[in-house]
Amino acid sequence: MLKAYSLRFSCALILILGCALALPAQITTGEITGTVMDQSGAEVAGAAVSAVCPDTNQTRSVTSGGAGEYRLSEMPACVYKVSVFAQGFKTTVREVSVNVAQTTKADFRLQLGERTETITVEAAAPLVDFSPGVNNEVDTKSILDLPTEGRDFKSILALTPGVQRSPGGGFLDVSVSGQRTTTNNYMIDGMPNNDRFYGSELVGQPGILGVPAAVLGNDVIAEYTVQQLPTAENGVKGGAAINVTLKSGTNDFHGAGYYFGDYDWLNSKNFFSTTTTPYHNHNYGATLGGPIIKDRTFFFVNYEGYKNKLLTPYTVSIPTQGDLNAALAFINDPVNNPNGVPVNPAGQNVLKFFPIDPSSTPGGATKDVALPISNTLTSFMVKIDHKVNSKVSISGRYLYADSLQSAPVAGYTLPPPSGSGLGPDGFNTIAPTRVQLAGATVTWAVSSNKILDVRFNWSRYAQVLGVNNKINPKSLGIDTGPLAPTDFGVPVFYASNVSSGYIGGVTGYPLSTRPTQNYNTSVHYTWIRGTHTFKMGGNYDYASTFSLRNRARTPFTDLNEDWTTTLESLLVGRVDRANRSFGDTSRHLFEPSTGLYVQDEWKFTPRVTISYGLRWDLNGALGDADKVASNFYPCAPPEPSMCPPGGAPAGLVRVGTSNPRLYGLDFRDFGPRAGLAWDVFGNGKTAFRVGYSMAYDVANFAAISAPYAYQGDRAGAFTNSDLGVFAVSPERPG
Repeated sequence: MLKAYSLRFSCALILILGCALALPAQITTGEITGTVMDQSGAEVAGAAVSAVCPDTNQTRSVTSGGAGEYRLSEMPACVYKVSVFAQGFKTTVREVSVNVAQTTKADFRLQLGERTETITVEAAAPLVDFSPGVNNEVDTKSILDLPTEGRDFKSILALTPGVQRSPGGGFLDVSVSGQRTTTNNYMIDGMPNNDRFYGSELVGQPGILGVPAAVLGNDVIAEYTVQQLPTAENGVKGGAAINVTLKSGTNDFHGAGYYFGDYDWLNSKNFFSTTTTPYHNHNYGATLGGPIIKDRTFFFVNYEGYKNKLLTPYTVSIPTQGDLNAALAFINDPVNNPNGVPVNPAGQNVLKFFPIDPSSTPGGATKDVALPISNTLTSFMVKIDHKVNSKVSISGRYLYADSLQSAPVAGYTLPPPSGSGLGPDGFNTIAPTRVQLAGATVTWAVSSNKILDVRFNWSRYAQVLGVNNKINPKSLGIDTGPLAPTDFGVPVFYASNVSSGYIGGVTGYPLSTRPTQNYNTSVHYTWIRGTHTFKMGGNYDYASTFSLRNRARTPFTDLNEDWTTTLESLLVGRVDRANRSFGDTSRHLFEPSTGLYVQDEWKFTPRVTISYGLRWDLNGALGDADKVASNFYPCAPPEPSMCPPGGAPAGLVRVGTSNPRLYGLDFRDFGPRAGLAWDVFGNGKTAFRVGYSMAYDVANFAAISAPYAYQGDRAGAFTNSDLGVFAVSPERPG
């Protein structure tokens, strides 16, 4: 099948004053582990260990094992009050902080005495990172206090070692440890936050302006973690696991309101302008969290809004009135036009979309333009946490974002003139985008050493990249063949030897992925047995998209080298080149995936932890619901063995009875994980870590469906000529 796999090895010697042990498999919770001893250092078996989160009064209890070891699993992020007592010893209490996807190590030394006597340890316990690889966590204080462009948390991802982000951000802008930007496994509260079509994230994916079309406000983020070595729990995406943890409500009401503004009178002049470029950017929102039922049910909600308007200035070459007069005079002169070729009405109709400089001198003019850019965004999020009883808890969250971005191709888009019937943004690219995520988690503490975690997640991403006008070319006198209303728009006209500017907007639009959806169900079981913590489970993932890549809008190209002759060609309707694609490219793509994993974290000694595990993935072939796909079988040198199944003729063979899928399934995708952590001196300040991971990465939909441009067409497995999709590029004879 089409996939890639990566081998990663990480080794680190780290000097730390305080850190945390990163969990090998947990995503939305953390753990507390340690050893209970007496004052001589001898292990105390059978000690009762209890942890209470003061914010919600959630309690978890275990009993230390034969070697004094204990582990509290599936702990939501909180600063817990942990108490330990045993027969003949005083009760010892200390605060222990738990972060998501990390394990905090806290050892206890009990003093002889009565259980009713309590000793409170004020000093924080040294924390040692025993993760099987390089894992990093950024807390809410850093997220809120550090300046972030557009309040996009990805702006501070580069705080974590091994993360490279393109300067200024943009589409597919984050690479971790040298991996491809499409391999990152983005999550929100453990919910997949991945765009399976492009390979980017959903919430946080930049639109046409380079800023997110859907954003998760900084005020709703409790922390985020980056697991550079993916654990056995993670599948489909083979790269780093980047998980954002949402805040939750507590027994106290907390809220915030905020507004951030940026205005042109605060900015300096643009290089191309003599005055300050008009600019207004507004970001506003609010959060509120608290109890619905004290100690049982809690809520957290957020609203975030953006409004951004500005002008983008640049210079372009445009024709003058003198060029137009000269072109008309040439056409009307019988010496130059002995055959009496008339002015073509279609050419006249297209001409009205060209800006004309009033100068009477031919030769073109340089024009300073400032075209409008706008961005509006509205989003909200709600999270509910409910404790059914002392053993079962439920958490649910829903996020919705809706945005509209509009921008020209800076430096290239010619503005429509005032008499054209279009506004100055008539050739802008527009990108209406809607993002939705929903998820629920059920956690059942079967016993003090067995925990079952079940998750249900759904995401939906809908975006259309289009041109900001829907003028039917036939109304202009241009008929290039059947054209769906979705492909309407003023035809593109290039005069590339005269000007870098053009009318009509981006040729290949509209492009649509509306919607891309993902359904994900997973089950995770944790069993603590002595010094071993076994984790096992699996997931099922079903991704789909409705894709449209018609590229049916016709671009015209004129290769003359001055504006006068360019306008002559336009007015008589004799350009050098035109092309368009034919056929319906609407495709209902889908791909199912499943995976199983098992992992053990073995506390070999109080100072050495060994992790090892195995994941098996079975990823289905990318398919279309209507079986509109085909493969190419040469069945000839240099690949004589590549012949179609069922004795079909060589060449393009449509998926069907004899050719059931695009490519075969690979049942051998086994990915081992291993790691070791060593507290070198036993004082919690020096750790040696080493980790290994083999992970399989499934190709994004776009890489297979329509990846390559050839003669104006997108040639892919779902847009071949035998499926009725093809391009034509007629040229005027030289």
